[in-house]
Amino acid sequence: MDIKTKMEFMDLLRQAIKSNEIDKVKDVLTREPELIRSKTRSGGTLLHDASAYGTLQMAELLLNMGIDITVESSFCGTALTCASTPEMAEFLMNHGMLPFLDIADKRNPLFFKISIGNGEKTKPMIKYWFNYEKNRLNEEEQKRLCDKVYEQLKIMANEKLLEELGFNNRDEEEARQPQDFDSEHLENIVCQCTKAVYKDICLKHSTEQIYAFSLANESSFTSLFYVANTLEELKLQEDDLESKYFEENWEIWEIDNKNIRNVNAVLLDLMNKTRGKKKREELKEQILDIFVECMKKLREEQYFGKDILLNVYVREYLDDQEMIKIYRELNNTEESNIYSKLMTEEL
Repeated sequence: MDIKTKMEFMDLLRQAIKSNEIDKVKDVLTREPELIRSKTRSGGTLLHDASAYGTLQMAELLLNMGIDITVESSFCGTALTCASTPEMAEFLMNHGMLPFLDIADKRNPLFFKISIGNGEKTKPMIKYWFNYEKNRLNEEEQKRLCDKVYEQLKIMANEKLLEELGFNNRDEEEARQPQDFDSEHLENIVCQCTKAVYKDICLKHSTEQIYAFSLANESSFTSLFYVANTLEELKLQEDDLESKYFEENWEIWEIDNKNIRNVNAVLLDLMNKTRGKKKREELKEQILDIFVECMKKLREEQYFGKDILLNVYVREYLDDQEMIKIYRELNNTEESNIYSKLMTEEL
């Protein structure tokens, strides 16, 4: 089976998993058993999708058909980290999957759920993994866990969840803007990091043509990463417009190297020194402006290819109009108009 056909089948299966079409999934995998070992566009397996969007019955079907539970995606680790309900997490652990409990590991399910947003959908899993991890640690390890959870939820300004987790009696430092915030220094290291990552991606994909490159961050503004795509990958996706413009469908994710870690250490330090929801929101806006200015500066210096599409993408933070505004600042009018119509569902 060629790559294009395989990806079409995988897209079909992912949609069927989200729609809980068990018979359809079983039929396709019975006819094309090699797909059980294939990765989806997002870099995970079908079990990742079943864990995040599906049902226990769907996950059980995939396990019975021999899916590999050890496969990790670069975004979240194993399918267990993606589990959307406590029941799904328990089910997967009962079938041999183990969570990453190191609080410094990005695959730790508790901190993964905190990082992707503070909406109602993630709250049950944050509570579940907090209690799960806390009950398996000694007193000193519990303190480190609680300190980091408190720190991260403060950054997310999720006061309600902090209270529900029992942090309501913690004293909060007096709200203040960090005295040592040097916007010029931050812009310099972000630009240096962006140049280094882009150069590295081009070297790794020297036989392909990079047409899109985005500087990205989680809504906490402490997890800088980069996403890119190639014309070759886009052709496999039949030049689909959503695949062309929307980062979630792109092939290349650069989330961890020395340069990225250095920038994220600075961002985390800034957030830790900033107390109070209003002050943190002001700081986030400053950081966002720096990200955009960095990409504009490198565009003006002609560091990127002339026609490359650039973006600054902050998951679950920017609304549609803000995303369109940034895209217009970084790209030509024709591409920006198409992006705008896609975002407003006019295409």
